[in-house]
Amino acid sequence: MGISEYFLYDVDRRYLPTPLMGFRLVEDAYIEVSPDVDGGLRSEVLNLNFHLLNDGLGVYEPVAGKWLQTPADAATARAERAETRAEQAETRVQHEAEARQKAEAEASRLREELARLKTR
Repeated sequence: MGISEYFLYDVDRRYLPTPLMGFRLVEDAYIEVSPDVDGGLRSEVLNLNFHLLNDGLGVYEPVAGKWLQTPADAATARAERAETRAEQAETRVQHEAEARQKAEAEASRLREELARLKTR
């Protein structure tokens, strides 16, 4: 098919000789991509490095010097941000309720004080 390189990731770590493998087309044959010094596999076509991490597959972009998020990582990050916003909103609601209670108590105290002063 002429695909210049391809990578395989065995999420279950049961089906391949190693959980992460890459192959590059050299002339008419595919040769296995050797891991670099930190164990990652470099894609020359994508200019990315694939790594096995504790929680799965990591993709590193060396030009930007950062790890890319998988769709699952992005969804988790969105859910965490939404949870944080919900917690912050709940805290604001609680503070507003406490402030309202204090204001109502002060208004009640002032009404009582005014009524007392009127009866003198």
